[in-house]
Amino acid sequence: MLIRNKNSITMLLLICMTFTSFDYNVFATEGTPSTDHYAKTAYIKNVKKDGTNLNNDIIDKNKYILDDTKLSVTQTNNAIQISGVVKNRRFNINAVATGTNENGNIVYFTGESTNKDLEVVHISVEKNIVDSNMYFKQYLSENLQYTTMLKVYLKETEAKKRNYIILETYGFQMQNTETVLTGLTETSELGSWGSREFEPLSEKNINESENSDISIMALVNSRSITISKTFVEMGATQTHKIRFLLYSDYCNIPRSLEGNQVYNIKITSKSISSTVPSDNSSTQSALIIDDVSLRLATIPNTAFRGSSIYGTVKKDNIFSGSLDASIGFNVGLLGASVSIPSVFSNSGSVNLNTPYTGYINGINGKYTRAIKVKMGAFRLVDIGNNFGTVATIRDYGNVATNYSILNATWDISIKNNANLVTYAYTYNQNNSIKVN
Repeated sequence: MLIRNKNSITMLLLICMTFTSFDYNVFATEGTPSTDHYAKTAYIKNVKKDGTNLNNDIIDKNKYILDDTKLSVTQTNNAIQISGVVKNRRFNINAVATGTNENGNIVYFTGESTNKDLEVVHISVEKNIVDSNMYFKQYLSENLQYTTMLKVYLKETEAKKRNYIILETYGFQMQNTETVLTGLTETSELGSWGSREFEPLSEKNINESENSDISIMALVNSRSITISKTFVEMGATQTHKIRFLLYSDYCNIPRSLEGNQVYNIKITSKSISSTVPSDNSSTQSALIIDDVSLRLATIPNTAFRGSSIYGTVKKDNIFSGSLDASIGFNVGLLGASVSIPSVFSNSGSVNLNTPYTGYINGINGKYTRAIKVKMGAFRLVDIGNNFGTVATIRDYGNVATNYSILNATWDISIKNNANLVTYAYTYNQNNSIKVN
């Protein structure tokens, strides 16, 4: 299922991030504050939703090429101002250096145009451009003396269809290099503008492994899931992947006593794989885990006594508090078998590492047979981010039982953080336990 969710603060946070490390030798360290340049220019109309008809000058046989556009470029500290006239529209772009790609060949900028008829899609300054993706491939093949370039990609906002303006300035040299590059680190997902502009060309949901191991005191059930989305970006393909581990450490319940059932979801890897070397990343992608909830239903003669949460997450916005989760519950008869319900009563919230013990048990013959723990306004973004819960189950029957299924269902939203589109996935992680 696909859900659209606009989050106005996401881009603000990206701009405000702090970065480190870049190869300083690519650009000039001294130069005039304002220079004129001529950009190779193309205008491509009616681009498809998946971007497959936005390619390059070779495939397009030069039919979309316009006259070169004169650009006036002013560089101050880590900011760049670009002005010009294209298709009878005057534009002025103010942009800030935001990060680099993984191999250190590209500086990405985040900016806006004062002409609201034109949206800034992408700005970058690049070196070793033989390894870069670009529109004017034929031009570069005939002018290999150029090893650096400035890219400015714009989109018409007033048009009902996707119309793009491509501006590529070959031989562009960045000024004030040390000032600009101080504090920059990799933000490869920022350069993947195709994942923001276009729908995926293909999608995969792979259950890579599933295993169950028996230890002396408990059992472990884990599986690795890989979600991938492949986009087209000016003829090149980019596959964004996120891999996460669904983990459970479970145990049988001693008669008249309690046992803890541990569940966790953790990002274990992220990557961007592209047909263009400079777009690859071994640690980043546009995909994040935007929302997580875990629904549990226990075995006969037992009920949920308490729960707690733990983990390392990213705050959804700068005003968020400490990690918490909302709690839902569903009551039923003690001896009955129960499945995962779709509706839960709200029971408040639980804070990080703080046990919640407000479940109803033994009142009017009803017991808390199912619970739902939902991550609050947080996200799992980076490798190592994780969210988990410890559910305490108590035996109220005081008799040994045969094995029954402890039902567990994960409801997970994966967000394309480039365009804020989310995708819903559901995974079962059932375990067999008993009272002994």
